[in-house]
Parts: sequence; structure tokens; C-alpha cells
Amino acid sequence: MAHKKLICLLAGCLSFSATAETLSYSGRLVNADGSPVAGPVTLFFELAYTNSTSSIKCDDTVSGVSLTNGVFHVSLDFDCSVRSGKTFEEVLYEIPSGDSLAIRVTNGSKVYSFQSIHSVPSAKFAHNLSKLNANNNEVLTWTGSKWEPKPIVGATGGTVTDISAGSGLSGGTITNSGTISIDTAGVTNTHLANGILRAKLASGTPNYVIMNDGSGALTEVAQLPLSSGGTGSNTAAGARTNLGLGSSATANIGVGAGTVLSGDVPNCLPSQKLHMNLGPMNWSCEDAVENGSIVDADVASGAAIAQSKIANLTTDLANKQNAIPVGTSDQYFRGDHSLQPLDAAVRGTTLTGLDTTAGTVTSSDSLLTAIGKLVGNVANFLLKSGGTMTGAINMGNNKITNLGTPTATTDAATKSYVDGKWVTSGSNIYSGVSGNVGIGNTSPSYKLSVAGTIESSSGGFRFPDGTTQTTAAVGAFVVIDMNGWASAPPATPNTVSTVHSYGAYGNAALKSAISGSVTFTPPASGQYLIEVDVTITATGAGNVQLGFGPAGGFLGHMAPTVNVASGSVTRYKSVLGIAGGNAAVSFMTGPNHTNGNISINNAGGTIKFYRLE
Repeated sequence: MAHKKLICLLAGCLSFSATAETLSYSGRLVNADGSPVAGPVTLFFELAYTNSTSSIKCDDTVSGVSLTNGVFHVSLDFDCSVRSGKTFEEVLYEIPSGDSLAIRVTNGSKVYSFQSIHSVPSAKFAHNLSKLNANNNEVLTWTGSKWEPKPIVGATGGTVTDISAGSGLSGGTITNSGTISIDTAGVTNTHLANGILRAKLASGTPNYVIMNDGSGALTEVAQLPLSSGGTGSNTAAGARTNLGLGSSATANIGVGAGTVLSGDVPNCLPSQKLHMNLGPMNWSCEDAVENGSIVDADVASGAAIAQSKIANLTTDLANKQNAIPVGTSDQYFRGDHSLQPLDAAVRGTTLTGLDTTAGTVTSSDSLLTAIGKLVGNVANFLLKSGGTMTGAINMGNNKITNLGTPTATTDAATKSYVDGKWVTSGSNIYSGVSGNVGIGNTSPSYKLSVAGTIESSSGGFRFPDGTTQTTAAVGAFVVIDMNGWASAPPATPNTVSTVHSYGAYGNAALKSAISGSVTFTPPASGQYLIEVDVTITATGAGNVQLGFGPAGGFLGHMAPTVNVASGSVTRYKSVLGIAGGNAAVSFMTGPNHTNGNISINNAGGTIKFYRLE
């Protein structure tokens, strides 16, 4: 069974909920090899004091605990009534001096060791000070062994000392008792700037002003009184008339005694002027030039007047172009200020162009040249010569004629060019040039060279001998018939003697004897299948074997031993095998052969070499 380890990540964080006195706890469960334990799991938690972990004070069980890489986080609501008969707060309060709480986790049958908890119980204890039965005006006091609520001793009064007076104040420093007041001589502009609000001085009634009341105090009045008649800055001699802006009088306004001109002045545009309205009185911005005639003085030198500002334009301006009348889509505006139709029947077919470089009227070719220079830079247009076309050409079922003879592989092929390569005659088509044709082969060595499979769905293939092959077949055997020979070597035991040879010796490819049905692999091109049909005439008794190989030796298959009697004549047939290249047919006398000649000849038979072409 794998052992597991508990790694504590956070040893207790208390929740300060007034209703749920819970303890938060995190940890990590790992196996003995360090791999994390998979969840979910059911965990059992126990609390004890570090001086006596055998005495459990509280416990709690949490089911379905999720594990992320072995890490868990739970909220514990310990029940202490069964294990210790106390509340959780009492258990915290009664922690022995020098000890702390310890927590133990059990996962199924695996019990982890106790781990100490320090900071969280102290926070819990501080949060639940009310549980210590403290009374009003009591504070937590250390008795030498523990904290207990105690009355405040000697805290019924006191004296504030060492009070200093700041800038603008007098009366400090006070060490026992005294009075702080405003120092009139010490209040300067620094103390008043940005520090006195209008609301502190006046009610804010419109058109009211602040003035000195004569005794040194500020007061708020409705208006400044002006004496009627007389002279001086505070008097008004009757009505003031013909008031103007600046040095030029532009209005004749009568202002009675004691009347104040007021009103917000707006920001006007450079093309506007400030205008004062009477009844009610206010200021406004008006256009500098109103409807009517414009004189030179109304327009600054070099000023530009937008055409949109000139309405009902009916006459020519001096040295300017007449107004262009409204035309139609088939008209153009001519230099004599008239509209002319764009109808060839009326204007003729001769095109007169404008040479933009010289500013004169020239031939139509010059105009087309100038237009061509412009059109060549416009998308979807192509010059008559030169340029590059992109996209497909739609000829609308019309032909492309008069193509030049192609000189490159990317040129369009003309009919004469194609006819020179292939010639049609009725339903036949054939190459118009001599040479070889390659399909999948760029360098054909024959009239037709195909790199791939040729299919004949019907008809077959015709060969130079006039035959037509319609099915797959192997090459024909060429039979080399060796007739008209005889051999009568000395009859010495274990002697190899050549009967006949054809060409040079080659490797064997088949070993088979005629015994019942014969199965062999056909020889490949250039190989020989050797067959013998001979007559053996023996003078002495014994046995004889035939085979093939180099002259005077055997290689590969030898025919079965033929026992011959002295003076007998034996007919012998056998397929000796396949020789790669050329070979010789030989025979060997057996070890029990007695003295006497043995002759082998073709009387009634042959020796054949079959070669596959």
C-alpha cells in the first residue's frame, strides 16, 4: 500500500463571520513517491494541544473535498462538545502557556501527524473578546500568566499640554491652560488669498457689490450711489448720450443717472461685428456684411469671397467667365461659351485634338497619344500597343485573327504552326515532322517511347511479322536440335565424359527430373532448358547418369541413375534443368561399372536446348 504525505500550505486562517465561527485550512496530499493524491476525498480533522496530542478537544469531517494537484482548501466548523465538553472559544481560551493548537488530518486509513497552529487562534481569540465576559469600561490586561478583562484604573481625567499657536494665531504655547485667538497683526495676504469664499462675505444677490461701511467692516449693498450733478469720479451730470465704442460713435444711447450698462459680451468670429441690442439690452454677434451692396471698405484687401456667399448670380463679374448654362448628357461646353451636341451626324467625324503640352489645337493623333499616356496608368484599360493584360478575354463569340508565327513556347500557336506539327487526313492524324515521339519521355529513342502503361481496350498489338497479339503471352522457345552425333567414350568407373555442348557454360536455374508430373520455372530470356532423348548402348554392365555443366563436369541436376546390362540398348529421356547462358551435356559412369564401352547416340531421339526469346 502506498504511503502518503501531507504538506501544509496555510496553517489556519480564521473567518470573522459573526454567525459561522469557522477555521480555514489548506494543505496538499501526496503519495510516498511525491505524486499528488487524486480527489475527491473525505477528510477527518482533529484539534488538540501540543502538550497533549492524545487528548482530542474538537473534530470535524468534510466530505467530497476536491484536490487540485493534491492541494485542498476547506472551511472547518469544529464541534468540541463531544470530545471536550467545551465551546470552540473556550478551547482557544484555555490553551496552556507555552503551547499552541495542533491539527491532525486523516484520509481514510491514512492518519497524518499533528501540525502546530499559531497565528490564527490568536486572531480568533482577539475577535471573540466578548466571549471573555468583559464589562463596560474594561480593557484586556495581562495578569502575568494570561489575558483578562480589567477595569480602567486612573483614567478618569487628564491635562492636555504643549499646544502651540500657528501662523496668524496668538495665545500659544499652552502647557497647562490658555486661550488661542486670531492675531490681527499677523493676518496677511497669505492668509486671505484663495482662503476667503464669497459666501463668507455676502449673500450673492445679483448686481450686489461689496463695500466698506466706513467703520472698517465689509458690507453688501445693492448699488453704488452716485450724486446727481456736480463733477468728480462719483457723480453723474444728467444723462450721458452719444456713447460709442472706442473713438468712433456708432450709437446714440441715452443713459440716465445711476443707470448701469451690463451684459455678457460674446466671442465673435473674424467676419462678424459686436452689436448692442436695446430692449432688452444685450450684446450679440452680427455678420459684418448684411444683405445689400458691398463697397470696397467692406472687404479687406486680398480677401477671398466664397461663391456660396454670392446668391442670385445673374450677371458677369468683371473679367470673369460667364455662368455656364445647364446642358444635357450629350452636350459639351465650347470655348465660345456655348453648348454643342456630341452627335457625329451634326459635328462630323473629324476629331480635333488638344495638345496639352503646347496648348494648341493639333491633329487627332496627338490627342490620342496624350490620352494613351493617361489611360496606360488607369486600372482596367490597356494601350493599343505595349502593356500587360490581366484577367480573361471575353471575345463575345468573335474570332482572334492575324496572329503572328509563334517564336517562344509561351506564344499563341497559329493554325499554320499547328498544321506543320500534325497533319489531318480524313479521320486520321499523324505527325508532320520526322523523328521520335515521347509520352512522359523527353528524349525518346524510338518512334514511340512511353513512360507508363499502354492500354489496348480492343484490337491488340500488331508485330512486324504480320501477327497481332490480343492477349498477354511469354516469348517463344527457340529449339536447338542436336542431331547426327554419337559418343563412345571409354567405359571407366567414375568417369565424366561430354556428350555434346552448345556455347559456353551458364548457371543452373532449375533442378527437376521426369517422375510423374513435372513442374518447373520457365527459363528467362537468354537461358536454356535442356532436354535429352537418347539411346544408351552398353558393352559392360553398370549404371550411367546424365547431367549438364561445363564440358567434362557436372553442375546442378543430374538425371536418375540408369542401370544398364552388358550388351543392352536403353532409351532414356529426361529434363536436365535450366542453364543461364550456355551449357554442355555430359554423362558419368557409376562406381560399379565394369570394363566395357558405353555409347550414347541420338538413334531415335535428340538433345534439345530450349532458349526463351
